[in-house]
Order: sequence, then C-alpha cells, then structure tokens
Amino acid sequence: MDSFQYEDRNSSSHDAWLAPPAQPVEKPKTSPHLGYIFAGLSFAPFIGIIFGGAGIIIAGIRKSVGAVILSIFGIIINFIFIAFIMNSLFTNFISTANETFSTTIPDQITRTDIELIQKEIIKHKNDNGELPELLSDLEQSKDTPSLSLVDGWQRDFMYIPNDDGTFRLSSNGPDGIALTNDDIFSSQSTVPDKGVAPDYRP
Repeated sequence: MDSFQYEDRNSSSHDAWLAPPAQPVEKPKTSPHLGYIFAGLSFAPFIGIIFGGAGIIIAGIRKSVGAVILSIFGIIINFIFIAFIMNSLFTNFISTANETFSTTIPDQITRTDIELIQKEIIKHKNDNGELPELLSDLEQSKDTPSLSLVDGWQRDFMYIPNDDGTFRLSSNGPDGIALTNDDIFSSQSTVPDKGVAPDYRP
C-alpha cells in the first residue's frame, strides 16, 4: 500500500514536471488614448460629427470624462461651422435671386414691350401717314391687347418723333438715367449721335 502511494506521488510529480506552465490569458491591447483620438477627429469639418459621436461612446465606456467633453465640444464647433456655411450659401442665393429679379427679368420685360410699342408706332404711321405725337395716342390692336407704356422698372418709355419720319424709342435702363450705357433702344429707334440702333434679339 505504501509502495503504491509512493509510486503514485512520483508519477504526479513527473507529469507536473513534463507539463508546460499555464500561460495567463492576455486581454486584447487597445490604446488607452483611443477616446481622445476620436475626440480630436471630431473637429474635422462635417465628418467630425461622426467621429465625435464615436468618441463619446468610446470615452463613456472607458469612463474618460475629458474625452467626452472634448468630443462634445468638437461636435458643437462642427455645427457652428455648418451653420456658417449654410448661412453663407443662403445669403448668396438670396443675393443672386434679388439681382435676377431686379435686373434680368425687368430687362427682358423691357426689351419685349419696347418692340411691341415700336410695332404699334409703325402701324400708326402706316394707317395715318404720320408718327403719333405721344405714345398715349397709340391704339392698341388685337395683337397687343396689353400694351404697356412703362418699362420693366415701372418708368415711362422715352419717345421722340423726328421730322424725317424716324423716331427715338428707349428705356433709361436700370439706373433710370437717360443716355447712359444701360439704356435700351428699340430695334428701329434712332440713337443720339449714332444713327439707327443695330438690331438685337430681345
């Protein structure tokens, strides 16, 4: 009985000597500063909001108050930046729209109406043998039931009949001042010191 126990103890010692020592299980290594890394990336324009959200989650898990605060601050800065960009774009859009409305559209209206008036002036001359003295003398035909005697800027068209049968028909343009570069003349109107205005496409 003693001999058996002795052999058994020797056998256990021998097996223990041959078995490799147990290795401790290593936990995956992660950077202790990972939360701060994402918090720093939260300041990147636009995409920083995503990194900031990830930074808050990671910092919350690691209980890093500093990284959480930094991530939140980065997100706030991003929202302010986006708001500034959107405000700039909206301001530019409004400015462009106002310019289009105040210049381009009235210009097109003026060029269309001035040709309609010219058509009625020529018709009046053919029917009566002379030019009308005033634009108000024009009789609106069926082709021009809504003839307007004001331009796109709501100012009266300039009309001067000449003794030789020609006439001057113009708009003072956006600036409202006569004989400046932005004046608009009808296609058959005389232009001061320039003779007949060249044709143009209204």
